[in-house]
Amino acid sequence: MSWQCTSWALREAPAPTATARLVLIALADRCQPDGRSAWPTVDTLMLEAHTSESSVKRALKALEETGCIRRGNQKLAQWDEHGNYVPDPYRSVVWECCMNVTLEHVSEKPGRQARAERAERAERDGDGNAEQAGKADRFRGVKMTPLENGGNKPKSRGVKMTPLNPEREARGVTGDLQGCHQ
Repeated sequence: MSWQCTSWALREAPAPTATARLVLIALADRCQPDGRSAWPTVDTLMLEAHTSESSVKRALKALEETGCIRRGNQKLAQWDEHGNYVPDPYRSVVWECCMNVTLEHVSEKPGRQARAERAERAERDGDGNAEQAGKADRFRGVKMTPLENGGNKPKSRGVKMTPLNPEREARGVTGDLQGCHQ
């Protein structure tokens, strides 16, 4: 499910007809964020677009002709959601939405990469932060500040409480239960 692709289909895609836009939105809802890898069945698209099989097929053809969608990696549809092999004649077509966007590369260890980039930038700029960036790379623990009172005793808040006098009854509590209904 991709909100990026669905948003593109709703607002920016050059869909030729209203039915084609509904089919495109249903298709985009199943894509990856970059618009790839959607293979809903024609029946699924029919249900979501509230239209007939022939209208869905016409819409897919029109969307493909206008360049909104193209055929993707068809090998993705060779297995169903349960891991069973699907023979060629029974496979759905794999579609890609042509949003003309590419996702940026995500590093396997973004924290380490980010620190290295900061250190490199500091060296390049010559602002003296390279040494601090290097220290940040070596320091892997958590920096903690000590408590004001040593952490042994709770800090006084200025409210004094006196213990109950055992000779007097606690306020509002009586020993007889005669007034209670059982």
